[in-house]
Amino acid sequence: MPEAYVCGVYDSVLHPMLLGLDLCALDKTRKSTVRKRLAEIDAAIRNRKTKLRPCFVIPEHDASIGGGRSWARVCLMATFDGSGIDDLPKMFRYFVTPVKSGSKDGYPKTFKEEDCITTTPIWKPKEGVETQWVICFLYRVKVADLRPWRGKFVLDTVEQDRLVELCYVKSEKWFRKVRGAAAAPVQMLKSILVRNLPRLGMKSNLMTDANRNSQQATSFMYSLLQGLPSRTRASPARHLHPRRRIEREQASYAVRLCDNPTRTSIPPPPSKRTFRPSIYYLRRWLRQKRSHLRVLESPRES
Repeated sequence: MPEAYVCGVYDSVLHPMLLGLDLCALDKTRKSTVRKRLAEIDAAIRNRKTKLRPCFVIPEHDASIGGGRSWARVCLMATFDGSGIDDLPKMFRYFVTPVKSGSKDGYPKTFKEEDCITTTPIWKPKEGVETQWVICFLYRVKVADLRPWRGKFVLDTVEQDRLVELCYVKSEKWFRKVRGAAAAPVQMLKSILVRNLPRLGMKSNLMTDANRNSQQATSFMYSLLQGLPSRTRASPARHLHPRRRIEREQASYAVRLCDNPTRTSIPPPPSKRTFRPSIYYLRRWLRQKRSHLRVLESPRES
């Protein structure tokens, strides 16, 4: 049987956790949330917007399993910016185990040396990071997405079997936990999504609701302003055509929403009916403002 080896793959540390949650009995709303996040991660992987991370590639006993050679089983590795086991989200604590490295502090005190995965040669962590973690959750990626990793690290047969056994043991323990309590998978989901962890190096494409609203408002604002001539943008609102005035109100609302995406006191933008006024509305407006328009069009007295 060939040995396991280390490759690089563009992926998010949330990917294996969300795959596990997708197998749980969640309600319809949270199941939709999990699958939406998985779709976002898949799109980020295709566009190379995720971080290139090391992973252990576990060879299959039978090449015909899992689609032959086009797919490979992997265990993702991460440093979480040097965070300890107590600083990780609750769900990650069930699956991580350290990789033995040349550093004297290469594994946390809560783990014994025999609990660490030992590579050949000994793993060299990047500068400033003491602990290298492996997420003991097996999942499949496309072989075409794997990239060479520096160092040519491999696992001997004993270490490979121990890593696979850890994956099964930890997964079984976690699934037993979430199946025994209905609230457990919800808590696990919140621990990795609600809690934003930029300091843990989770370079992902996921956004909070406030950031998403701000981005949508910014995009909406520019789409409006691009259609307005420059003289219209600087002109007083009282001299504008009613449709242009509504567009400026929409743009102003978008600017205020970007400045304060969570503020609830901002009045809503004009409705669709107001934004697309009918011919009847325009004629009524012209009748009401006819006298005002005459004054504006008449020459000024010197």
